Amino acid sequence: MADARIASIDVDDIAEIAAKVLTGSGHEGKTYPLTGPQALTMTEVAEKLSAATGKTVRYINVPPEDARQAQLANGMPPYLADALFELFAERRNGKEAKVWPDAGMLLGRTPTSFDEFARRNAAMFRGEVPPPKV
Repeated sequence: MADARIASIDVDDIAEIAAKVLTGSGHEGKTYPLTGPQALTMTEVAEKLSAATGKTVRYINVPPEDARQAQLANGMPPYLADALFELFAERRNGKEAKVWPDAGMLLGRTPTSFDEFARRNAAMFRGEVPPPKV
């Protein structure tokens, strides 16, 4: 990912938006690009996870073809490795870097920051509690 930025959105915000859109009116035929409030590099994400967990988290940039080869060597089907290769190529080109206002408009508040997401999930990231079952 190098220095590419991604405007990730908290899954809880997505759930809240989905509930509003699916139970409210006026959303028929509309598409909303949903993003968090800021676009971060993976290095910034690692720094924020470090701050929230009290443990050092480092981002290591793996060259795309090396990642693809490792996925294949570990049994990932080629079609999936190829799809991830393409997805991350789009991310490296900045396709997911724009912060859109739609999530905030639909929530009626600023979307959850990555800092808040990291704080809320710090115990899980430290391995002190299991991840939620889906």
